[in-house]
Amino acid sequence: MPWHDQHFDPPGAERVDSVVQAIERCADQDEIFVIGGGQVYAAALADCERAVVTEIDITPEGDTTFAALDPLSWQEIERRSERSGNGIRFDIVTSLRRDRIVGSGANSSTDSGTDSGTDSGGDGAGDRGTP
Repeated sequence: MPWHDQHFDPPGAERVDSVVQAIERCADQDEIFVIGGGQVYAAALADCERAVVTEIDITPEGDTTFAALDPLSWQEIERRSERSGNGIRFDIVTSLRRDRIVGSGANSSTDSGTDSGTDSGGDGAGDRGTP
């Protein structure tokens, strides 16, 4: 999945052409956070072990959303409710992939990636960071 703008070269960042390439470049890191857009989330989700999702109690304009995590594949392990300085309620929700939870018969390992720390509408659909 190439970036839309092949000439985008942000200062202080290293540009890659795919989620796979980004994960390979970060192989020496304990955690990798993926911070969207929708296509980036979709490409990274299969490799994620942990999702940290910010669910915001608003419905923003736009046509890109991050679908709710499948409860058969993901287990919510923490939810923290907060309120922004301007009064908007939001939850920070941490979920683990069920097949990688210690005691589930699968080995647990460090986060391979997605920070679901993004904006989502109150219905749970919206920008979400993940694997």
